[in-house]
Amino acid sequence: MKAPMTIGVDLGGTNCRLGLVDGSGKLLELIAFRTQIEQGLLPLVDRIVSAAMELAELAQQRGDEVEAMGIGVPGLIGKDGVVSSSPNLEPLNQVPFRQILRTRLGLPVTMVNDANAYAWAETVQGAGQAMRSFVCFTLGTGVGGGLILERKLWTGTTGMAGEIGHMKVAGATRRCGCGGRGCLETLCGASGILQTAEDLVAKGLPCLPEKPAELSVERLFEAAQEGHPLALATFEKAGEALGQVLAQIATLLDIEGAVIGGGVSPALPFMEAALQRVFAEEAFGHQGDALKLLPARLGGDAGILGAAHLAAFS
Repeated sequence: MKAPMTIGVDLGGTNCRLGLVDGSGKLLELIAFRTQIEQGLLPLVDRIVSAAMELAELAQQRGDEVEAMGIGVPGLIGKDGVVSSSPNLEPLNQVPFRQILRTRLGLPVTMVNDANAYAWAETVQGAGQAMRSFVCFTLGTGVGGGLILERKLWTGTTGMAGEIGHMKVAGATRRCGCGGRGCLETLCGASGILQTAEDLVAKGLPCLPEKPAELSVERLFEAAQEGHPLALATFEKAGEALGQVLAQIATLLDIEGAVIGGGVSPALPFMEAALQRVFAEEAFGHQGDALKLLPARLGGDAGILGAAHLAAFS
């Protein structure tokens, strides 16, 4: 069955991107704007509705009709379409955001966690096409995750499954933005990686020409390519944390592998050896096995494509 034409929305704390997606999963048109959440909920709704209507008009010019919209939102999203918690989009918290958009647009609207939208896009169009059960990571400012089990997106009883960035890493004590300590995000998100580099310099590893406070993940990646000890050790630590969490997931769910994307993911080659070593040591039933690790393929469009596809078949 051919999917209908839909609109996919990738709503972030800084930017919002909407795309017109055809039945084959091709992104035809794109509109982007600054989220500006500090202006409040209703101005954001107005901007999303205006952009969606513009895309609907472009669809009509192509002789087609938009039949649904999907939106990925960072945070805990209940199956009732209410945002339980979105730290970077607080005006959305405890608001029936999906219903507001449905009423304004007169279209069915599907709303999911943004990492789940990303994971589903990689399932149907990207690196996960050849696997039946896997986990998808988005390594960016924080760490997002999505679970694909037997080719289905697993969102749990309430819709809030897959918060892998907040699984605990043994021995880790850093305070996370969620309020807890030792979350994977504190070691594998961009801020956590930079903190690791700073900690390693304090322990005696030679710094880069930049001061620790001036480093970026991009600069560390460049330094790793040049073989700098600090950069290599920093990404090794991140790989160890990823390996530990993946071992826990594999022990529980017997997944085939992981798809890894996001702004930090280009550094995966420098994490992989440590990740695989820890995984082989700790995954019960998988000792000695290598985990299938695949880089995400769809880049920045994955959130739009996944949200659109979920809307098409909801």
